[in-house]
Amino acid sequence: PPPICSGPNEKIKWLHTDTLIPYSDFFRHIVRNWPYGIAKFPRRTYKHVHRPYVFSKYLKHHQPDLVLASLKDAVYSSIVGREISNIPVPVICSLHGSLESKDHRSKSVHQKLHRKADWVNTVSKGVAEELSARGWFPDEKVTTIYNSVVAARILKLANRPSGHPWIDLKKNYDYKIILAAGRLTSHKNHSLLIRSFARIPRSEDCRLIILGEGRQRADLQALIEQTGLTDVVSMPGWVANPYSFMLRADVFVLPSNTEAFSLVILEALACGVSIVSTDCPPGPREVLNDGRFGTLVPMNDEVALAEAITNALSSKPNRETLMTSAKEFSSEKLHQDCEQLFRKVMSSR
Repeated sequence: PPPICSGPNEKIKWLHTDTLIPYSDFFRHIVRNWPYGIAKFPRRTYKHVHRPYVFSKYLKHHQPDLVLASLKDAVYSSIVGREISNIPVPVICSLHGSLESKDHRSKSVHQKLHRKADWVNTVSKGVAEELSARGWFPDEKVTTIYNSVVAARILKLANRPSGHPWIDLKKNYDYKIILAAGRLTSHKNHSLLIRSFARIPRSEDCRLIILGEGRQRADLQALIEQTGLTDVVSMPGWVANPYSFMLRADVFVLPSNTEAFSLVILEALACGVSIVSTDCPPGPREVLNDGRFGTLVPMNDEVALAEAITNALSSKPNRETLMTSAKEFSSEKLHQDCEQLFRKVMSSR
C-alpha cells in the first residue's frame, strides 16, 4: 500500500488512482488514526475521505436495509463508506449519465465501484447496453427504470406567465418560437443550434430562446453576435418554470452530443410541443419511440437540423398524442418499478 500520510498538508494520491477500492483496510486506518481530525484532511481530498467516513457512521447507527446511490459522488461515498463500516448493506448504483460522458471517462475507478455494488439501475436501455459492452457488471443484475414526470403538475405550471416578453406577448404577434433548454456546456451543443438557426430564412419570422446557464455563455453570446442574430436570439439564463416556455413554443430542440435519457424532452412532450432532437446516444431515441413522437436528425449536422426545424414549424403537432406519450412515463410506474427492484435486490441477498 502507499505510505500513510503524516501531516495535513501531504496529498493522499492513491485516492485518485485505480487502487481506490482494494485498499479499504488502508482507508480504515487513515480515517481512524488521522491525528488532526476529520475536518483537517488536505483540501483536495477532503470530500474523498470525509463523505465516506460520515456515511459509514450513518450505516453503523441506522443500519438501513438498502442503499440507493443516484449520483457519481453518492456512488463513491456509498461503496467506500460501506467498506469502511463493514456493514453488509446492499447498494444499488443508479446510472443517470451516459458512460461516454466526461463524468465516466475515469473507467478504472468506475469499473471498481460498480463491481462492488449489488445491483445497477440505468435510466435508459442504451446506458444498460453501454454497461454491458464494457463488461463492468453482470447483465442479470442490471435493471432499467425510466425517469418520470407528473404531467398534471407540469401543465398547471405551464399555464402561468413566463415573464419573458416574447412568450407572454406571442398571441399579439405572428412570430414563431424555437426553444431549447439545458446547461450552457459543450456536450449540450447549443452552438450547433445557433448555427442551424442562422440558416433558417428571416422570412420565417422565428425567434430562438435558450434556457439555462453555464460556462459557455460568453462563447455562445459571441457566436450570436458573429452571426447577426442578436435581435432574434435570447438567453435569459436559468428559469424556475421552463414549462410556461414549452407550452407556448412552436418547436423544442435538443442539439446535444449525448443524453442518457433526456428528461427535458419528456417534459416538452408533456406540454404537447413538437420535438426536434439530435439522434445522440443513448436516450432521446428511446423517449421519442424511434422518432414516432418527434424528429431525430444526425449529430453535428447543422443543415439537417435547420431543415428539420423548418419542417416542424410548418406542421401542426397533435398535442393530445404527444401529451399521452408522456403519460407512459408516470411517477406511479416509477414507484412500482422501484419497489420491484428493491424487493428483487433484498431477496437476492
